[in-house]
Amino acid sequence: MKKLFIVAAMALISTATACANEDEIIWVKAEVYPTGAGTVYTDWSNIEEKTFNATSEFKRFSNMAISTAYIWTEPANGWLFSGVARDNGNQAYDNGIDLQVKVNADGLFTAIPYPEVFKGTSSTTEADELAAEALENLESPTDYVFAVFSKGAVARVAEDQIKYGHAYADKLYTEPGDQVTLSAYGDAFSPEGGGVKYYRFDHWTDSNGNTVGTERELTVTVSGPEIYYAHFAETDKDDYKANENDPHKSEDYYNGGFGGSTAIQQVSSPITQHPTPIFDLQGRRVEAPAHGIFIQNGKKIVVR
Repeated sequence: MKKLFIVAAMALISTATACANEDEIIWVKAEVYPTGAGTVYTDWSNIEEKTFNATSEFKRFSNMAISTAYIWTEPANGWLFSGVARDNGNQAYDNGIDLQVKVNADGLFTAIPYPEVFKGTSSTTEADELAAEALENLESPTDYVFAVFSKGAVARVAEDQIKYGHAYADKLYTEPGDQVTLSAYGDAFSPEGGGVKYYRFDHWTDSNGNTVGTERELTVTVSGPEIYYAHFAETDKDDYKANENDPHKSEDYYNGGFGGSTAIQQVSSPITQHPTPIFDLQGRRVEAPAHGIFIQNGKKIVVR
């Protein structure tokens, strides 16, 4: 069986640079949805040997930005890997809400750490001891994600254009008879030779290489497992900024360069003197959160 490899290197941007005597902790757990559709493995580093199971998890503390993880999936026969989604607040996957995790072309996405930073007053060792004890006493993961598999339509970027853009489906889990809308947006990146290259969406193809659409959004009726590939074409900066405004990315991506960060900010202390910002699950700042799940101080909050 062909294994599908996904690198998920989760990067965290803090509001303050971590000091040598400040530790952060994280507990990431990945589960398969639906049961029996495949297996998953996650770890904080890219290791050679992987053990695929229905669930996988790791815990870690460090005095660096530690929200770094890798995730690999192996679909069962007849299934396709569709994407990664967060739990609905109760360690379950809700296909109706479908809290998809934004994954960059290189697999980068933001994990949710424990909100408190553990500080040692005199040494790194003291911070390590505090963080290790807190990690041991955690009752549930700081970030609970699902590797979602489907027997329906799956959106992917063409394999030779993985850095050129992003492809999405409005539902990760679909079955024959469902309708699903796919969308794609071009990206910008710096090649090895330097400079920046810009790309725009161009067209969709099916698994046989046939062009099936030239509009950014493609709505299909699911008849069985099918991968739809987004293709991109090089363009100039003005066209890119005018037309490829990916709604899955934070505004900072466009206003502050091409780092592509969708990181959820973490305050340096759980006690703050001023109201702390609220973010959606794509890392975008929200001024007046309505119905849904949001992040504040590194914690998930539910607004009903």
